[in-house]
Amino acid sequence: MWVHKCSFFFFFFHFRYGEILLKRTISVNHVEEYKVPKYREDIDEETRRIWEEGCAPKPIAVTESLFSISEIYPVSGVVKLNKALKKQMRKEKKRLKKEAKKAKKEEKRLKRMIKKEEAILQEPVPESSWKDQKKMIDSGPITKEEIYGHNEHFNFGKSRKEIPPPPTHNPRPDFEKADWRDIEIWKAVREKEKQEKGEKETNWKEEEHYLPSRFRRE
Repeated sequence: MWVHKCSFFFFFFHFRYGEILLKRTISVNHVEEYKVPKYREDIDEETRRIWEEGCAPKPIAVTESLFSISEIYPVSGVVKLNKALKKQMRKEKKRLKKEAKKAKKEEKRLKRMIKKEEAILQEPVPESSWKDQKKMIDSGPITKEEIYGHNEHFNFGKSRKEIPPPPTHNPRPDFEKADWRDIEIWKAVREKEKQEKGEKETNWKEEEHYLPSRFRRE
């Protein structure tokens, strides 16, 4: 009977205060005049069962005989695994062990390398070391000829030009190509030499002019 009463109050609440469907309130006003159906003897068994038991879902009764306690709670506390899963777990464990061993070996190798480099850096540098010797480049800018010119094996097939000795007199510059400063310097040096040594005597031949044959006198 309590199921029937609960069903009645459930439907009464929804019909009395309305039900919201698609944002619309649906209510039934004649719920106040609802009357419980009268009990009759000439009803079918299904209707009688609904009146007595109600239409609400019933809990499923599970007896202890359906399941054994050993199946739900194993005695040893460990679930049995199949052979494929055991094999996979062993393989994974072996792989992890191998990777850990490899990482440990790599760490030892790096430690040995660092220790070796530190020992090399701490060694004293000998006095005759190339690092302590004076280099040619330390004295200032140098040219390629200064490095390779004294050695015939570094001429790279080029003939070495001998540097001519410096002039002992005042050379006359080319007036067409020389700079005007060089020309003025040459003139000043020449005038100074004339004042010191005098005019230079020359035994030049008398100047001869060319005459065409038609003007020559024979």
